[in-house]
Amino acid sequence: MKLWKGKKRIAKKIYPRAFNKIYNKEYNFFINLKPGDLYYGCDGFNHRLREKEIEYIIYGKTKVVCRIELLGEDEGFHNFPNCAWLPRSKQEILNKWFGWAKDSEGLEAAKEWGWSNFVTKLIAGEELLDNDGVLLDPNWRD
Repeated sequence: MKLWKGKKRIAKKIYPRAFNKIYNKEYNFFINLKPGDLYYGCDGFNHRLREKEIEYIIYGKTKVVCRIELLGEDEGFHNFPNCAWLPRSKQEILNKWFGWAKDSEGLEAAKEWGWSNFVTKLIAGEELLDNDGVLLDPNWRD
C-alpha cells in the first residue's frame, strides 16, 4: 500500500514527514502490519496487534497517510508516528528497564507512575515477558 493516493507533488506539500526516508520505512512497516504482528509501544514493551485504523489528510483528490492507530491484544492504544515504533528484542526491553530500575530517580518515578510492583518483580528475577518482549500479565501496574 502506498503512503498517498493522488498527486505525489501535492501529497509532499500537505504531509512532507511521510516522505522522509526514515519515516517512509517505518510507515510502510505499520501500514503492512497484520493482526498478531508485533510493535513497540510507548510503555516500553512489545505488543501484538489486534486491529489498526489508518487516518489520512485529504486535499482535493489527494490523500496522505498521517497516522496509524493501533489496538493491541492487551487493549492498549498506540499510534504511529507518536508512540509506536518497530519491535525490539526481549533483551533490549529488559536492558532498558534494568537501567531505569537501578537509578534511585527511576525507582521514585516507578512509584509515582504505578510501576513499582513491576520493577520489584523485575529486580527479583521473575519472568515478566514472553520471548517476543510482550508482557505475560498486562495488569502489571500497581
